[in-house]
Amino acid sequence: MPAYYQTWWFKLFLFTALIAIAALIASLRQRQKRLVAELNQRETAYKLKEAELQQRITEYQMAALRAQMNPHFFFNSLNSINRFVQLSGPDAASNYLTKFARLMRMVLDNSRCETISLANELDAVQLYLELESMRFADKFEYSLYISPKTETETIEVPPLFLQPYLENAIWHGLMQKESPDRKLDIRIEPQDDCFLVIQISDNGIGRAKAKELKSKSAVMEKSHGMDITAERLKIFTQRTGQAIRIEIEDLTDSGGSPTGTRIKIILETQADVE
Repeated sequence: MPAYYQTWWFKLFLFTALIAIAALIASLRQRQKRLVAELNQRETAYKLKEAELQQRITEYQMAALRAQMNPHFFFNSLNSINRFVQLSGPDAASNYLTKFARLMRMVLDNSRCETISLANELDAVQLYLELESMRFADKFEYSLYISPKTETETIEVPPLFLQPYLENAIWHGLMQKESPDRKLDIRIEPQDDCFLVIQISDNGIGRAKAKELKSKSAVMEKSHGMDITAERLKIFTQRTGQAIRIEIEDLTDSGGSPTGTRIKIILETQADVE
């Protein structure tokens, strides 16, 4: 009699058992793959929801900052109107108020958008500079140079982000200067095909001297506007992936005396946004 392991039925049993084990292993592996795929799918869905939530949070933050920026700008503008009307005649006041109404319409329209074109922002900048020049009776000169290579219609920026820097240069730099030689220069030109440089230079009294002359309320107003702008630019970078870097340089003469301030706003125009 052959041994049991040599019989045909044992061999058939062994073969069947091997097939069953192989099928079981394949089934377990398939189940494991399905579980891994489901987990990955759930993780992806969770990340998408988290990203959507974060996006909504940043949108609300940006909207809140815009809501803070507008009253700050309007308050300063109304003070300007009050002073201008008191010191000027009715015709000049009427001209000023007409320009101011145009600027307010522009600011309100732009404030509804998270970003606007650089061309739109520069229209508001030009009108703001005209108003400030009228208010201070042409006591300072300003120039605005835009490189022909700058595609102002396609570059997106936060609305009203240049005005606080211009306001600070005029109010706390130029108008504190005793000599009549007051100049504000704005230059906008591309750099290395991927960056845009916005340079705001004034020949005012400099930051150190300005701090000595400011009253406590002036410091609070300046800090409020500049802080809001810094936070808006930070959120703009988070939302778009476009980096914005601010560089501030104190200008001096050969003897080390302050001759003004230069602010560089370096905006990345080609960002890899996923």
